[in-house]
Amino acid sequence: MDRALREKRSVEAELEKVYHEGILESGRDSRDVSELSQRACTAERLKDEAQMKADSLTNQLRRTEAL
Repeated sequence: MDRALREKRSVEAELEKVYHEGILESGRDSRDVSELSQRACTAERLKDEAQMKADSLTNQLRRTEAL
C-alpha cells in the first residue's frame, strides 16, 4: 500500500510540475499529461485495492481471534 501511495504522490507531483511550467501548449506535451493522468488513476486504484485488502484481512483476523 505504501508503494501505491508513493507512486500516486510522485505522479501528482509530476502533473503539478507540468501545469506550473505551462507545457500544455504542444500536442506532444498533452500526451505526456494524459499519460501522467492515467498513471495517477492507476496509482489511486491500486491504493484503494490495497486498502480494501488490508481491511478485509483485518476483519478476518478479528473474526479468527473472536473464536
